[in-house]
Amino acid sequence: MRYKRQKSEQRKGAAVVEFAVVSLILFMFLFGILEYARFLFIYHITNNAARDAARFAAVRTDGGTLAGEPAVVTDAHIDTLVRTGIFNSQQYGTGMGGLEHNIQGMTVNVFAVDPNLFAPATITSAYAPANRRPWTSAAFGDKIAVEVTGTYQPILPNLLGMNSAVPFTVVIVCNSEAN
Repeated sequence: MRYKRQKSEQRKGAAVVEFAVVSLILFMFLFGILEYARFLFIYHITNNAARDAARFAAVRTDGGTLAGEPAVVTDAHIDTLVRTGIFNSQQYGTGMGGLEHNIQGMTVNVFAVDPNLFAPATITSAYAPANRRPWTSAAFGDKIAVEVTGTYQPILPNLLGMNSAVPFTVVIVCNSEAN
């Protein structure tokens, strides 16, 4: 009898050690999944905010369209719209919902894309700073782009072996509805 009890006690110690090893791997996978989900959430929120801003810019190249809106809509207004979803004390979109702090150094650029450059083979050159012109100069049917850039910073990069900073860019293009 004594032999069986001793074997059982030894096995309990082995189970604790095995659980410790397996739990480390399990928690690393769990934190990795949560971090990736957090990144996708921030990306999705940014995408929606940029889409709202692009649509807003597309219909306001000539300035405010509703009574009480400013005669000139500026890049700063579009930046505020991306971050908060608000223009002239009116809600026009969801904005970043207070999550813009998750993107370090976030910048918002709005510009008209040269229609001659907007083809699949030259899509990257269409966004080059040299090819950007003011979005307010876009004619009807021209492309207006809203670009949000910054750096996403994971919560636990060292634990998961991730980079401590992930470059982040969202570009949304919408057709201008200018007169």
